[in-house]
Amino acid sequence: MSGLLNGSDNHPIRWGMLAVALAGCLLVAVANGVAAGPTGHMLNIIDDFGAVGDGEADDTEALQKAFGSRGDVYIPEGTYRFTKTLVMRGGTKIYGHGGHWNPQGATTLLYDGPEGGTAIKAKQAHFFQMRGVTLNGNNKAGIGIYWEYSCNEAMLEDVAIRQTTEHALFITRTWYAYFNRLVVRDNLGNGVTCSRKVGAVNYVNFINCRFSSNGEDYTYSDENFETGYGFGFLGAGTVCNLIGCCMEGNGGPGLYLKDWAVNFTVSGAYFEQNAQAPIRRDIELHGKDVLLNKNRPPTERWPSILTNLTGGQWGVVFDNVYIHGKNGLWLKGNGAGDPLQFRNVHGPPIIWAEHGNWEWIDSYTKTQVARLPGVFFRPKGQSYRWWAAEGIASGHPGHKINSGVRTVFPAPEEGLTLYVDSDNGDDANDGRTPEQAWQSLQKVADLFRNCTVDTPFMVVVTGQEAAHADFLDISGAGSVEIRTHGSARLGVITAKNVSCRLGISSRAVVTFRAASDVTPRLVAPDGGSITIDQLRVDRCAQVTLDGLTFAGGFGGNMRLACFGGSNVNVADCHFVGSLEMIGAIVARENCRVSVVNSTFVRVPSAGQELVATSGAVIKTEQ
Repeated sequence: MSGLLNGSDNHPIRWGMLAVALAGCLLVAVANGVAAGPTGHMLNIIDDFGAVGDGEADDTEALQKAFGSRGDVYIPEGTYRFTKTLVMRGGTKIYGHGGHWNPQGATTLLYDGPEGGTAIKAKQAHFFQMRGVTLNGNNKAGIGIYWEYSCNEAMLEDVAIRQTTEHALFITRTWYAYFNRLVVRDNLGNGVTCSRKVGAVNYVNFINCRFSSNGEDYTYSDENFETGYGFGFLGAGTVCNLIGCCMEGNGGPGLYLKDWAVNFTVSGAYFEQNAQAPIRRDIELHGKDVLLNKNRPPTERWPSILTNLTGGQWGVVFDNVYIHGKNGLWLKGNGAGDPLQFRNVHGPPIIWAEHGNWEWIDSYTKTQVARLPGVFFRPKGQSYRWWAAEGIASGHPGHKINSGVRTVFPAPEEGLTLYVDSDNGDDANDGRTPEQAWQSLQKVADLFRNCTVDTPFMVVVTGQEAAHADFLDISGAGSVEIRTHGSARLGVITAKNVSCRLGISSRAVVTFRAASDVTPRLVAPDGGSITIDQLRVDRCAQVTLDGLTFAGGFGGNMRLACFGGSNVNVADCHFVGSLEMIGAIVARENCRVSVVNSTFVRVPSAGQELVATSGAVIKTEQ
């Protein structure tokens, strides 16, 4: 028979003899339920170690001998009951008949030891591997597998861990470990925990794993919302990859990142219906109808992904991720370090963001961002590359992604006060103290144009000369307050998504000499004056305007325009109209405007002072 030449002896391969040999090997492999290990000899836990596997007999001794053998051990289908912690020895390879999903019957290791104990301990078990096994904690084992310093190709593959009470898999001080097709489900406590308890967890990979229905004993409260997760990385270390994994139906978040993370990647992942415990708790407290009220906490903070990164993050990326159902993101902590990157994410219905150091890139755009307007920075030279997801949960229909380059003006978390002194200031100063005040209000305008506000900002204006700015653009989830003891003249102000508070006040207690007066307000000894051409507010939760003069240039069609469900309070303001004006105050899109003790002059005709359309309401009081 002719055939391909064997490179070693130049003789043709005898394909018929090779086929018979391969068939024989295949029959042996099928009969044993597993292929032979690298040693060429597969030990059998029943024949070689005396195990029974009926779920009744105590197989602890047989299992421990097998786990400490440093050989290749086959455990046939059956339930192997053990009553104390099994200690894995490095180099041992365990092969089961099949894990949790095997329709032909699985190899199950059943823990029946002390409550709260550890079922299997893999400590310094280098090159240890386990395949095709289900570990059942029997709701007695606190930890299913405790994994410490088990490195160098140590592996779990086609392994299921169920019914533990604290952590199904607890990993600490480990590197070069692999977890393939791991199923962690139906545990009363957490699923997988990577912790820095003993040491860093570096270079671990979870591929095609499933973390579901964990945290079944989890009860929601403000103190323990971080528990009951499917997968947790708790300040663990560097280089952790979750590829093609599924996290669904967990009592807590599907994924929880805490303290800090470096080079943490989630790719091709699926999230669905996590943070179920808050739902159950809500039903217990308020009945089934509570699910219809999505705006009442804690139901609006069901996180599939929860971060509380207080120590920082570097290289944390979510790529090609699908979040299904009501679940969203909850980003806590200060977000120090590189921004979190969300690339190609099918967006959740809502994002709770308590810090702004993240990016939303090439992702599903119909995403509502609560508490943060959504400008996310990325270092690039002297500037920052940013992506903006506009829109908050205020009912405004507009959502879009913008991009550009912005310069960052750093501000502490507790807020920042900026000072402008038109008489004694200097634009070369930093504006942070009265002694270092700017001279021009345009410096503040330039600052706000190039960044968003996620902390409280106060702007204090002093000096007899009018501090002037042509255009002021404010956007952010923090608060902005502008007060003057001097005189300020502002052109057009636009404010978007200022979801905490926008306040503009002259701090003056003044009156007009006559209703026809069109001059700026008189200055009280402890106050000042602010004149504004036009103010446009869009999706601003709380706007307070006190003691201002609105006197735009000739031809301006409105002085104060409100959109996107904004709430605006106007007190002691003076509006100077024009012949072409359609309304001194115009409110649309369900805005609420309250006007107290304010005057209007040069309005073309009666009824054009206040214009409300599209569900908006303007109330007046003198």
